[in-house]
Amino acid sequence: MSTELTFSQIEAYAGLKAAAAGGRADILATMKTAGMRGRGGAGFPASVKWNLAAAAVGAEKFIVCNADEGEPGTFKDRLILSDHVDLVFDGMTIAAIAVGASKGILYLRGEYVYLLTDLQGALARRRDDGMLGQNAAGREGFDFDIESDLEAELTYAVKRRRLSSLWKAIEANLAIVLRSRSTPDTSEGPLSSTMLRHWPGRRASSPREPIGSRASARRIPSVLNS
Repeated sequence: MSTELTFSQIEAYAGLKAAAAGGRADILATMKTAGMRGRGGAGFPASVKWNLAAAAVGAEKFIVCNADEGEPGTFKDRLILSDHVDLVFDGMTIAAIAVGASKGILYLRGEYVYLLTDLQGALARRRDDGMLGQNAAGREGFDFDIESDLEAELTYAVKRRRLSSLWKAIEANLAIVLRSRSTPDTSEGPLSSTMLRHWPGRRASSPREPIGSRASARRIPSVLNS
């Protein structure tokens, strides 16, 4: 007969204190026994991931909590962060002990900006309670802190847009050169649909300025310098 376990039944700090009192090997062994799996869809065993991270060589390691929640119609992360955020931070800290990380990052999507003040308040309280910072959770020599990164999504979006604009500019420049050829040269690989669409003899499918025109070529330096 199974016993139902809910978040509300778990006391904040309790699991973290128990884990901090033991060793890294104990945490990894417990994870394997528990059979915990990732919730991203693949169901990858968490113990395998944690063991690989623990064995990885690096000057600094990070624990990243992905609260992006980009699936349509879902709000599980929002609910957990609103009502049980200490359990999230407990889990991140336990993972940090297990793999030897010194910094945690909570990735928060832009739509959840209204949660940021409460999250930062919870982190400040945990520092006051000794659950973060130097000798976190009372574990000697374990220094670990968490920050919430709201800017990451915007930074990623900007970089992705710049890369997209840069690629379009490169295609425009190549199209100008290729217009002097009578037939496409695919010896170094297939050409993109955009470049083929603007090959001599083909009409642009859009009323917008065709790629490869002199006007679009003049914009290349401004894109490259952005």
